[in-house]
Amino acid sequence: MDIIAVNITIPLSDDQLLVGLAIMGEDKAKRISNFVMRKDRERGILGDLLIRYLIGNKFNVSPEGIAIVTDLYGKPYWNDRRKCDFNISHSGDWVVGVLANNCVGIDVEQIGPMDLSVARHVFSEAELQILHKKAGEAAKDYFYEQWTLKESYIKAIGKGFYYSTRDFTINAQACENQVIDEKQTDLYSLKSYQIDPNYKLSVCIKGGRDLFPNYISIITSENLITDLPWRPQE
Repeated sequence: MDIIAVNITIPLSDDQLLVGLAIMGEDKAKRISNFVMRKDRERGILGDLLIRYLIGNKFNVSPEGIAIVTDLYGKPYWNDRRKCDFNISHSGDWVVGVLANNCVGIDVEQIGPMDLSVARHVFSEAELQILHKKAGEAAKDYFYEQWTLKESYIKAIGKGFYYSTRDFTINAQACENQVIDEKQTDLYSLKSYQIDPNYKLSVCIKGGRDLFPNYISIITSENLITDLPWRPQE
């Protein structure tokens, strides 16, 4: 498994934006170009480039040759190598991505005010009971970690909005973040990583915890751009 977190604090130049748009497919480039906010365009471009960065480095292919499509549930995959699974997420100053041989999901969230209406919509009854027993920073820490753990699991199983986050529980009290989900018989493991004290980042993969790396790579958006393009080795 490869996990990369890209810090996007420094804005991309117009030339760098054009490099990214030129690499992705025409339809996606047009959609991202129509984003009103420049920061949203940057996140969209960097998210796409990060997928190509992960796949390109792993399989030694150029970014232009990577055809990314979506399945019936809207989950993206590489059309030429479906056994390779990947996922991205972005929030605030970070775009994060993961690549693995098994089904995988990742989520990053910027820590802000805690919205209990979101908790009631996202958390199971068991999780809500734990949240209500906490207060202050402890409650906020639980809220955001639990949120990213649940989102990463949903993204790993690949069902998106077709799967209710209230129907399963992540037992964060257990040392291995156990998933309690009666709809699933496969083993899914979860892990949280620290990239920034103002953010929560969690990853989920189908399989055991031995698949997780001990650390993740952290780069800047400029690193991502300047490493392009990759070319197959002679």
